[in-house]
Amino acid sequence: MDLYDNMSAYKVNSVSDTANKDSMLDGKNLLFMTGFCAGMLFFYLAGESFGKEAGKMFLDTLLQMQRMEPAVQGLFWYILECRTRQALLLGILATGKISKAAFYIVITLAGFVTGVFMLLAAYQLGFLGILVSVGMVFPQMILYFKVFKLMFEEHYYGLSGNTNNYHKNNVITSDGWHKIRLAVWKILRCIAYVLVGVMLETYINTWLMKKILLFL
Repeated sequence: MDLYDNMSAYKVNSVSDTANKDSMLDGKNLLFMTGFCAGMLFFYLAGESFGKEAGKMFLDTLLQMQRMEPAVQGLFWYILECRTRQALLLGILATGKISKAAFYIVITLAGFVTGVFMLLAAYQLGFLGILVSVGMVFPQMILYFKVFKLMFEEHYYGLSGNTNNYHKNNVITSDGWHKIRLAVWKILRCIAYVLVGVMLETYINTWLMKKILLFL
C-alpha cells in the first residue's frame, strides 16, 4: 500500500513539474522578448521626428528596391562574403571564453533590432510594413538561425532547461575521436546552412520582395 502511494505521488509530482516547465517562458525567449520590448521603448522615446526621418529613409530604400533589377551573380558573391564574415565572427565568439555572454548579447540585440525595425515599418506602412519586415528575412533567416543554434548549442539547450535535448544533440560527449567527428560534422552543417541560406537570400528572397513591393 505504501509503495502504491509513493508511486502515485511520484507520478503526480512528475506531471506537475512537466506542466510547470512547459508553461514557463524559457530563458532564450525571455531574452529575445526583453530586447524586443526595449526596441519598441527606444522607438517610442526617440520621438516623432526619429520616426519620420527613419521612416522616410526606409520608404526610399523600398522604392529603390522596387525599381532596380539586381545583378544576381554579383549579389550572390556580395551576400556570401557578408554572411561568411558574420558566421566566422559568431564562430569566434562561440568558441571563446565569452561565449555565454556573447550568446546573451546576440539574442537580446536581435530582439532589440526586431522591435525597432518592425515598429518603424508599421509606423510608416501599417500592416504592409510588418509584411515587408518579415519578407526581408524570409526564408533565409531559418537557415541562419540554425547556424546560430549549432554554434551556441551548449548555451542554447542549457538556457532552455531542456536537458533531454541537451544530451540528445550530443552537447555532452566523451573525449577523443568521437568529439572531433562531432565538431567536424557541426562545421560542415554550418557551411551547408550558410550556402543554402545565401542562395535563398539571393534568388528566392529577391523574388519574394519584388512581389510584396508591388503593393506599395
